[in-house]
Amino acid sequence: MSPILAKNNYSMKYLSLLACLFFVYSCTSQTAPNVVEGAPENIKSYGEVITEDGLMSSTDLQTALASADSVPCTFSGTIKETCSKKGCWMTMDAGMSDDMRVTFKDYGFFVPVEGQAGKRAVVKGYAYKSVTEVDMLQHYAEDAGKSAEEIAAITEPEVAISFKADGVLIEDSSPLNTTLKEKPEHSASGFSCFIGLIRAPSF
Repeated sequence: MSPILAKNNYSMKYLSLLACLFFVYSCTSQTAPNVVEGAPENIKSYGEVITEDGLMSSTDLQTALASADSVPCTFSGTIKETCSKKGCWMTMDAGMSDDMRVTFKDYGFFVPVEGQAGKRAVVKGYAYKSVTEVDMLQHYAEDAGKSAEEIAAITEPEVAISFKADGVLIEDSSPLNTTLKEKPEHSASGFSCFIGLIRAPSF
């Protein structure tokens, strides 16, 4: 192999390695909880650092959505399941007839993919009325690890209240701390933006 070809081959391998490192770092930073000063160890913060101040009840939320397409609010519920592949969505028992599906603003952060069912969560962002088509419901079912039979049984669109979250708090048992302050640390937003440019569009 000529010196020029060898150099080009080395450069390609080096660039591939850098791309892999960027990808791993970005995914890790998206799933890692915030470092929050004064927060109990059993409370994890993801995305924007939030508190549970101003929680809206399920009754008030449904009333507000009766005359609006979306409502900015802080809301809480019990986690039913999370995306088993990336943690890019979760469903909550929000005290309504149907579970609430929660996705995360700009695909900018994720939650843990397992071990979250049954935990209380607080989300801040906006709730909205949504119609989820069959193909997307089947996609969600696949993400959740459902069987082929369960996926095939989904044949009707889902009309429900969904939530787009700017930030999430997840706790194990103790009351959530309402005076959280973010501890300064390095940000990985630059890496996330780089990966966002080459990653396939999110759902």
